[in-house]
Formats: sequence, structure tokens, C-alpha cells
Amino acid sequence: MCKETGAIEAEGKLNVNYSGNNTVANDSGCGISVTKDTDGNDTDGNAELNIQGDASSTLNVTSSSDAIWSEGDINIDGAGTVNATSAEGDAIDAKGGLAIKGSGNVNATGESNGIRAHDDITIDNSGTIAAKATRNPGINAHNSLTVKGDGKVEASSIEASDLGRRQYRDFGRQPGQGELLSLIHISEP
Repeated sequence: MCKETGAIEAEGKLNVNYSGNNTVANDSGCGISVTKDTDGNDTDGNAELNIQGDASSTLNVTSSSDAIWSEGDINIDGAGTVNATSAEGDAIDAKGGLAIKGSGNVNATGESNGIRAHDDITIDNSGTIAAKATRNPGINAHNSLTVKGDGKVEASSIEASDLGRRQYRDFGRQPGQGELLSLIHISEP
């Protein structure tokens, strides 16, 4: 969760359209954050972040907290590249659903999770999606994960083997009976 101020922040709905090479950096909080509308202008009180880029364009977001965060849904579309890096949080974190579509590339590197959504994650992309995490799964979907299209999805965790050993112990298995790699995590509501 993004408790600190974002370098770019909005209430309700935020559309980020990028062209060329762009950088958003915040070493004391979130990179881009969207919260629910509290001033009454958005009748449904939702939060939505839409990111879209042109081919050969790049959006680099680096932060100490979550790099890209929404209290609602996040939609990433287009042919550009989104690079999200968080030193202490998630690279991309949606409190609602997350959709990645188009032909672009998404590189998400987080200290906690690479890509996380508290609802569904849908990846319908012909580009490459790479999610890396230090402590937790590269991709963490709380409801469902749907992957389709001709693209490539990679998820990794630096501490994956340690996570696997802990999970095997939780299921009553002993270390040495195989490894469970928690690279992608899907939990039921």
C-alpha cells in the first residue's frame, strides 16, 4: 500500500499517456499513485489508473515504496515499455484488478512483489512481461490469473527456494522431498 506521497498522484481516475523516454522517480514514497475520489466528483468513488504508450516509448518509474499503485484497477496498454522498480515495496500493486494488454513490454522489479493485484490479473499481450521480487512471488494474484496472447510471461523470486521450503513444511512435507517454487501465487478470496 502506498502510504507516502506519490511523485504523481491523483484521486479517482488517472490516464498516463507516454511517448518518448520518460522517468518518474521518488526516493521517499510512491512513483505513481491513485486513490479513491474523496471530493465527490467521481460518483462511484473508485480509483483507476490507465497507462498507455507508443511503440519505441519508455516509462521508467522508480520509488522507495510501491512504484505504480492504485487503490482500484490498473490497466496497462499499448506498444511501449513500462519499467517499474521499487526499493522497499511492490513494483506494481492494484487493490482492484490488473490488466496488461497490447504489444508492449512490462518489467516489474519489487522488493516485496513484482506484480500484485487483490482481484484478477489478466495478461493478454504479445510482448514480454517480466516480474521479479526479492521476498515474495514475482506475480501475486489474489483471485485469478489469466494469461493469453503470443507474448512471454516470466516470474521469479530471489528467495523462491526459501519460500518453497516453508510452503512444504506448511503442507507437512519434509525438506529434501522436492522444491516448490512460489514464483506465481494465486490465493482464493
